[in-house]
Amino acid sequence: MKLLIFICSLLTIAAAQDPSLSCNYSSINQVYRCDLSINNPNGFDNFTEIGGIHWEGFTDADVSLIAVDSGTTRNVPQIICATFPNIISFSMSGVQLTAINDDAFSGCSQIRRLYLYSNRINSISENAFVNLREVNYIGLDTNILTTLPENVFKNQRNLTDLSLSWNSLSELPTGIFRPLENLEYLSVGHNNISAVNREWFSTNSKLVFLYLPGNRINLTSDNFAHLQQSLEYLNLGSNGISDIPTGAFAGLANLIDLLLYNNNFREMHENSFADLGQLNYLDLRLNPIERIDNGAFRGLDSLVTLSLANCRIRDLAPISFQGLSNLDSIELSFNEIEDVPAGTFTPMPNLVYIGLRNNRLKTLRRNSFGTLSKLLGLDLDDNIVNALDAAIIDDAVDLIALYFSGNLCANNYFSNFLISRATYLPMLEVCFNNMRYIVDTTTESDDVYSFFEGPQPGIVLRVQSDNEVQIALTPFNFLWTPSIEIFIGSTNNTRSVIRINEETNVVTVPTPNAIRQDQWNDFRVTWANQNVLVFRGNETFPFMSYTMQHFVPVNFYGLRAVETRATWSVQPHNF
Repeated sequence: MKLLIFICSLLTIAAAQDPSLSCNYSSINQVYRCDLSINNPNGFDNFTEIGGIHWEGFTDADVSLIAVDSGTTRNVPQIICATFPNIISFSMSGVQLTAINDDAFSGCSQIRRLYLYSNRINSISENAFVNLREVNYIGLDTNILTTLPENVFKNQRNLTDLSLSWNSLSELPTGIFRPLENLEYLSVGHNNISAVNREWFSTNSKLVFLYLPGNRINLTSDNFAHLQQSLEYLNLGSNGISDIPTGAFAGLANLIDLLLYNNNFREMHENSFADLGQLNYLDLRLNPIERIDNGAFRGLDSLVTLSLANCRIRDLAPISFQGLSNLDSIELSFNEIEDVPAGTFTPMPNLVYIGLRNNRLKTLRRNSFGTLSKLLGLDLDDNIVNALDAAIIDDAVDLIALYFSGNLCANNYFSNFLISRATYLPMLEVCFNNMRYIVDTTTESDDVYSFFEGPQPGIVLRVQSDNEVQIALTPFNFLWTPSIEIFIGSTNNTRSVIRINEETNVVTVPTPNAIRQDQWNDFRVTWANQNVLVFRGNETFPFMSYTMQHFVPVNFYGLRAVETRATWSVQPHNF
């Protein structure tokens, strides 16, 4: 009995391993199709039949769509095209194909669309597609091709869409696309290509879409010389490009979308895009851009959307965006922007969306924005905004969404602003009022405090200094007992201290590099309920705290820096 069971098991395994092809026929939207199951892991090519039962009234000649929905095969068995000569759409994806040989499609002259993605194809013979004269789409994405024969597409003059993305292509023959006179869409993204050969496109005068992200392409001045009149979409993201050579985009008169995200640009130079007068969309996000030269976007008269998110921009210039009069959306979120200078957004009166999320903005003045009467969305989430000019909101009469979460003077997402304006404006009153109490000052290196009134139980301060900064909390506009002093970045910028009455250190904490040179440093100091708390930026928890043993009435605060000149911007903080 055991022997019989063993023999039956072997027979079952053997039967399961026998090569087989079987169709599940159906008709959907008047398309008669075969959903093909294939079991051919060893690449057997001597099939004599394809299993399955036709619907009544249909024959092999009526099948116009083949889709392999399960199984494994290393090749395309010849019997498929021999059996179904009128296939229009052929899909064999995710079945571990490794090679396409000369005979794969020898009987399928009617194919219009060929899907071979998500396999393991590493070679395609020169005559693999020779009979596919009517094909208009070939998809070879997500395989392991390293190169292709130069004449592999020699008979594909009707091809309009070719996708070769997500392979391992490092180079392509000069004339590979030359027969493709009607090609409109070409995708060669996420390969290992280091250069674009201008001769690739010498006959592709109809190419409108070129997808090249995820390679190692170095731009030259004439990469796209043959595409000047046709190209509308160009994606060069994630290539490690660090510079745009003069003339790199010259003559691309009809380019509408240019994507340069996740490259290595550190500076946007003057006239980088001077030849792109029809461009609508420019994507520069995820670059380490620190500086935007004046005139960097000159010539982009038609630009509608500009993305500079997730860069390293700290400073904006009043003329950074000159010439962008038609821009309606600008994304500057996730940068290090500390201030928006006067006139920054004035050249863009048609803006409907401004994204400034996750920067270091503290104060927003109307003269930075101009009159943005068309503004619908303003994203200020996760800054340290403590003062907001009410005129910005008043001008935006059609404002729909104000994103304001994670700020100091208010912490809300104001949706449906257009409808709920009367409800939301009082919630922003603290932000509006703080504009009246801004103190912008400079202290000299004379060891003398400059004193100012402290009407609220806290201050939000921004300081630029090369050395330790000190804040005094006193009943009077001079240093006197009782007093509390806060030293940030003392002992060569290694620790911070709270001192009472000019002599007793009551708190000492290590704070290496608390003061960063050549940039603004943001802190909050509060003194409500006899508790002195010192915070960085908009952090939730203080890095220093002290509970007064004896009440000190704080009516004034003093500012100074040790042995250096310092620039300060201070606002009241009522939390």
